[in-house]
Amino acid sequence: MNWFSCHQRSPIVLVLLLVITMLVFSGCARHGSGLEPDTIIVQRANRIWLVNPVTLEESLLLDYDDGQNTQIRGLALTHDRRHILAVRGKGTGGLMTYSEADQVIRIDVNTQAIDVLLERPYLLGVSDISPDGKQAVVAYLRAAELRAAAIFCILNVDTGNCEELDFPIQRLDTYWIDNDTIVAVSADDGSLYSINSDNLETERIEVVPEDHSVDSTDRIPGTNDFLVSLRLIGETFEPKLVVLDPMANEASELPFQVIDSDFYYSFGRLSISPDGQYVWYNWDPRYALLDLQTGEHIQELEGVGLVNWLSNSEEIVATTSGDEDSVEQLVRINVFSGQIEQSVQIDGHVSSMIVVP
Repeated sequence: MNWFSCHQRSPIVLVLLLVITMLVFSGCARHGSGLEPDTIIVQRANRIWLVNPVTLEESLLLDYDDGQNTQIRGLALTHDRRHILAVRGKGTGGLMTYSEADQVIRIDVNTQAIDVLLERPYLLGVSDISPDGKQAVVAYLRAAELRAAAIFCILNVDTGNCEELDFPIQRLDTYWIDNDTIVAVSADDGSLYSINSDNLETERIEVVPEDHSVDSTDRIPGTNDFLVSLRLIGETFEPKLVVLDPMANEASELPFQVIDSDFYYSFGRLSISPDGQYVWYNWDPRYALLDLQTGEHIQELEGVGLVNWLSNSEEIVATTSGDEDSVEQLVRINVFSGQIEQSVQIDGHVSSMIVVP
């Protein structure tokens, strides 16, 4: 969808669309088929909230207050939008620690019923879930230290068996292409690999040059293509963006050159708009918006934390510091004007946030 057409709609049409959206979300954002698109899932300590994308008003989904400082972390949403997978563990003084009693749980968004899928020490979180919801990539530590290398396993949701991968994955970024294939970046050589979830065999995606490493990546919504930031090994400046199809082993560079090293020292994390036309990337403490058709640098934000697109590809929701350092805000921002359209103060620190696609 061309975003310019959205700005040419009459004010009456825009008001009607806003009213309809508010009516849809004025009741419960849950129904038998799962969460409504654009519902914002926010996790703080031992609570999970559902947030109205228009008003940013919260409704409590889960409050796991057992008097033992149990906390929730590492959320992932199933493709049918009916279940949330997360890690349930212990916290100390408001900070997350890792114990031998950590669990991967499945939360039914309609009934709030909880199933324990896996018990394993020092769990980090659920990275991604297969399209059929039967498998998930889970990350954990060998020891209760954040500096320890993360280990990954593929969890069978039905049996609770989690087969360990003999493959070091960079960060927690994994992507299911289909029910049998995962794409991930190697923490060893920075290359992109495909992983077969049945036999755990890995294969390097050869289209990435051997003298380059993957700086960051994000899947282009609605496709099996990835936007990938590549960096020449040994160099610190001028990464380049390519579009990569891992199944066909094909890559194409974007039709512009990224030359402003002030903005493009690193692409940090990439977040592509639902229509595939724009990408937010971050280089702390800034986020910048890039037009993927022209290379135009459209907008820049500072002081924001977690960033998620809404489905209209014109707005994001983000966490940001309020007037006091101890107060966070949840904000909805127009990405083209940079203006905050709605904001609410948050009680506590947001550890995870998902916008339902």
